[in-house]
Amino acid sequence: MINKKEKLNKISETILRNETSPQMTRINTNKNLKNYKKTIHVHSCNSWIKKESAKDNKNSIIRIMKAIFLLFLSTSLIFSIIYGSINWCEYKELFNIDSIELKGCYILTPQEVIKIVGISSETNILDLDLSSIQTKLEESPYIKAAIVSKQFPNYLEILIKERLPICYINHDNLALIDGEGIALPLPKKYLETNLPVISGFDSDSLIYKLGYLVPNEELLNVVNIINETMHFSPELYSEISEIHYQKNSNFTLYTIDGGTPIYLGKENLSKQINILAQFQCLLYNKRFLNDYQYIDLRWKKQIIAKERSL
Repeated sequence: MINKKEKLNKISETILRNETSPQMTRINTNKNLKNYKKTIHVHSCNSWIKKESAKDNKNSIIRIMKAIFLLFLSTSLIFSIIYGSINWCEYKELFNIDSIELKGCYILTPQEVIKIVGISSETNILDLDLSSIQTKLEESPYIKAAIVSKQFPNYLEILIKERLPICYINHDNLALIDGEGIALPLPKKYLETNLPVISGFDSDSLIYKLGYLVPNEELLNVVNIINETMHFSPELYSEISEIHYQKNSNFTLYTIDGGTPIYLGKENLSKQINILAQFQCLLYNKRFLNDYQYIDLRWKKQIIAKERSL
């Protein structure tokens, strides 16, 4: 019993001391506050850790989604490029040259013209430079002018104007000359008409380059006369086999049939050819130039003609 009373007394004294001692109350209160703050701090740390962990999880999910999206985008882009490339190839093939229409080819063959142009069935019409093609064509000796046009999607039209040869020139190598005096190579295609031959000029005076003007004034004069004869006296032109130039500047014309020599002299060759054309007209349906052994036009105001003996 005593012990219980003593304990009760001690407890009562302790309570009284606490109530009478404010310092001890503050001490206890401060301890409790510190403990409370520690508890709050621990709870705050745990809460921050949980938030950071949730945030990291969220960021990881976002990064994974971004990676998946970029992979999908890259794959789609690659397939789009492949698909587009295939379609572009098919689209480009649509414009490959399928046919070429050539107009104005009489001497040159179509194969020669296409070779000059340098195109094939694999050439794309979109890649063609028409100005460059036209320049290539006009560099050919036989092509005086050219027009090239595209007809979409895969059709090319080439119109050319050829230089037409009117006579041969008998030099070291036989060559052709057009009405402007441009030297031309012998064509691969056979010429169906008989053309006059100009001969007798020295080799040194006939240094020319194919595709360019012949640098000989006397020869050019003969060419001009032949050109005039072809246009104004086609019947006489068709009878001329050769015009031979002699060193004394005299010209002699030879006919195709019979080889009748016609002496033209050296003065005013154009006038002499005109006189011969008028003489041929007088003989029309009566006689031919080859009925004569020779014809001499060197005399003024007269024609000397000797008939062939029967």
